[in-house]
Amino acid sequence: MTLFERRASNVIDWIRSSALEKWRSSNIRSIEAGGLELGLQRSFLSDASFGLHYSYLQNDAGQVDFISQYALDYARHSYGASALVPLPFSLAFNQTASYRRRADGRSYWILDGRLSRRFGFLSADLDITNMLNSRYQEVLGVNMPGRWITLSLRAVAGHNTN
Repeated sequence: MTLFERRASNVIDWIRSSALEKWRSSNIRSIEAGGLELGLQRSFLSDASFGLHYSYLQNDAGQVDFISQYALDYARHSYGASALVPLPFSLAFNQTASYRRRADGRSYWILDGRLSRRFGFLSADLDITNMLNSRYQEVLGVNMPGRWITLSLRAVAGHNTN
């Protein structure tokens, strides 16, 4: 468990008074942020594991008479679960599911997966990000990518002879 607090002054953000007005950069004064993160991780057998995670964030800029593009647009609640499962042929599958509920009420699910195989100090990974092809915006007005797939080869710490 982690509790945190952040006090920022002279924060710069893109703001506007109404949806009809253009965004403009402005110093929006001070913001106090606080929250908590909770996590539980459990390992099973030799290489399998399961985890649950939650975070809560609260930003306070006092009474404002503008619309904030970034500083006051945040995920208030975030829930997550992850599982790592060893598979035959020295493969491993890692699945992560997360749910985010933003301060303005928007919410969305994201499901990511990774199939990997180690070869000595290298790992070959097949990643599928946003498996559900969810439509969401981390920043209001900026659409995040839909489902996408990457194949990578990377060096890893430690040496495994599988």
